[in-house]
Amino acid sequence: MQIDIDYVTVATTILGGVIIGLLVFHFKRWRMYELSAKFDGPTCIPFLGNALLFLRHPTAKIWQVNRKLMEPTFSRMFVAASVKKFAQHSKTLVKNMEKELDGSEFPIAEYILDSAIDIIFDSTMGSTIAELGDVNRRFQEITRKITELVYMRLFKPWFYWNVIFYRSALGKDLLSYKAAFSRICEKAIERRKKLVLDETREKPEENLYNNNDGTEFEKICLLDHFINFSVANKIDKFSARDLHDELTTFIIAGYETTGFAMSSVLFLLSNFPDIQEKVYNELYEIYGSDDLDEREVKYEDLSRMVYLERVIKESLRLFPPAPYQTRFVTEDTKMDGHILPKGCIWVACTFNLHRNAKYWENPLEFNPDRFLPGEIAKRRSHCWNPFGVGPRNCIGKRYGMMKMKTVLATVLRKYIVKKDTFVPISEIELKLDIVLNTVLPFKLRIEKRVPKDPAGS
Repeated sequence: MQIDIDYVTVATTILGGVIIGLLVFHFKRWRMYELSAKFDGPTCIPFLGNALLFLRHPTAKIWQVNRKLMEPTFSRMFVAASVKKFAQHSKTLVKNMEKELDGSEFPIAEYILDSAIDIIFDSTMGSTIAELGDVNRRFQEITRKITELVYMRLFKPWFYWNVIFYRSALGKDLLSYKAAFSRICEKAIERRKKLVLDETREKPEENLYNNNDGTEFEKICLLDHFINFSVANKIDKFSARDLHDELTTFIIAGYETTGFAMSSVLFLLSNFPDIQEKVYNELYEIYGSDDLDEREVKYEDLSRMVYLERVIKESLRLFPPAPYQTRFVTEDTKMDGHILPKGCIWVACTFNLHRNAKYWENPLEFNPDRFLPGEIAKRRSHCWNPFGVGPRNCIGKRYGMMKMKTVLATVLRKYIVKKDTFVPISEIELKLDIVLNTVLPFKLRIEKRVPKDPAGS
């Protein structure tokens, strides 16, 4: 029996079904389109819209549950104990930089990112990249490729549908890099999970959450907190997928962002030697002429780095690693005479806010004194917003600030950073992936810092 198939009819039926589905999809969102059209900006084109994120729905309930479970792990004791790890990796960083002493200008980010990835892996999973077998440090390239591909997809509307995207060369590349990323993370998770659970079974009385003196915090990492929290509270909230997803997010968010931020600070200090000298004078008041091996950075030192913190904040203003932020609108919200409709996602451009002359006098001037208490009081509270605000703000912002202070203080105690030629901030060309970056890498050179003579100071 032979069946004749009218392929034209089949194709027409499928196409008709797709068109009807799209019409229904967009009809339900028609009010959102009408309200969004009243805002300044690109026109919302039917069937395409004006941004992928504008129509997406976040998995809010999953996020809310995991956020509550994660918050205790960022306690003061954990962050304080992490400073010891920051200091140890910072000393490795300055040792690796020795080869550049008294040489020509070099891309500082290469060294900073190598250190940042070791710090983030040690803090989250208790292992360095090399200890996990990635001796060639391919992880950085994998991470960079994933963020590039995700960002490229954002500007190709026909790739918004997974069925199309993952059959394309771009989608297959992303799957390949994600698989490589996951293999490294899963290896670290299984290795650490076995170690922690074995120790917990052998010495249950020494569980982290039964230890009140904080001494054990120096020996553990973020993954240990998740596991110990579940054991101590007799719950199993963090599945293998939860652990993988949360730690992956923390690694990506804490690696490239702080890496770019620290590179920016060192570049700016090389470009503005008078400000660099003020930073060093503050560090000298804390450490004197002590060598790094004699006295590394400790948690209690960080609160005394007041001027360095202002420098970091001003650098984050000029070069925010996360140049835009998104928030899901849960109810109609009035803004500037318009309505943000419920169900859309609102995108705020942090980069433009940080350089807006309405809030910042001479916005392209590098001036850390903008963050003196008196100056902060003159501005609206959210003019400076590199870590986000509200319930979805950066959970690791205190962790990140302490990491940057530790690394930068260590580098600046050891080296003077210099530029051969002054570069105006207005001439620095930037590009946007998922994280802000420069078109040309930040370059500087280093000289050995000779400690001051106490008798002459």
